[in-house]
Amino acid sequence: MELKINDIQLPDVIQFNYEELKQELTERVQKYETMVYTEDQIKEAKADKANLNKLKKALNDERIRREKEYMEPFNEFKTKINEIIAIIDKPVKLIDKQVKEYDEKKKADKRLEIGAYWENTEHPEWITLARIFDERWLNTGYSMRQIKDDIAGWINRTNSEMETLKQLDSFSFEAIEIYKKTLDINQAIAEGKRLADIQKRKEEAKKAEQEKAWEDMRKADEALANTPMSQYMTPPTEAPKEEPEAPAAPVEKPQWVAFKANLTMSQALELKKFFNDRNIEFKKVEEKEN
Repeated sequence: MELKINDIQLPDVIQFNYEELKQELTERVQKYETMVYTEDQIKEAKADKANLNKLKKALNDERIRREKEYMEPFNEFKTKINEIIAIIDKPVKLIDKQVKEYDEKKKADKRLEIGAYWENTEHPEWITLARIFDERWLNTGYSMRQIKDDIAGWINRTNSEMETLKQLDSFSFEAIEIYKKTLDINQAIAEGKRLADIQKRKEEAKKAEQEKAWEDMRKADEALANTPMSQYMTPPTEAPKEEPEAPAAPVEKPQWVAFKANLTMSQALELKKFFNDRNIEFKKVEEKEN
């Protein structure tokens, strides 16, 4: 079945006084480009404009008429060809529908085969086939042997990367959890490093705080050692001889009390905070051996 077209005589070039019209109009246009109409010549200007538009319309009308005349046999041919194409399209669509249904069934069967193979492999229990599934596996040219190699390579790589994360000095658990979510070892290691850096800064800050507390206690010891003992005693106060008209509440004055305690660093810090919160002045007292 083929298209057969009888020989046809294409139209010759349409002849008309092209050069004559072109030359005459070019000269007239030059004239109009330099012409300035006076008020008395407005009527003449309108007539010139009308004549030019009349000529333009005549040329365009003739072009349209010739175009329709020349295109009429082609448009008839085009209509008939489109009718034949429409007849062809109907079975093509039916065949295409069956081909697509067949391809989809083959893909569905192959997907099931891949799933069955996955279930029989020793893979990490926290991962599903859907997370690593490659749609290219369903292509006709992608064999099951290639798919099995891909899956085996993925499992081996994952197990190796998991072992790498387990060897991290700190925050191995957190890094592994990130890896399980992203399947990206670089991101997992970066997260573990970030957490380790935070922990390091916390420890350095705590150490600096302890060192400052020890320094404060050392300075307090030095100040206490250089203070005369008389300053530790508060002279007794005599009660007023005359009783006031209304009994006043006794005013409790602070007195220095010396004591020694066996404390850990954290307990010493808590004791210091206790004193500071209550505005209690304290100094370290060194007891002399007998």
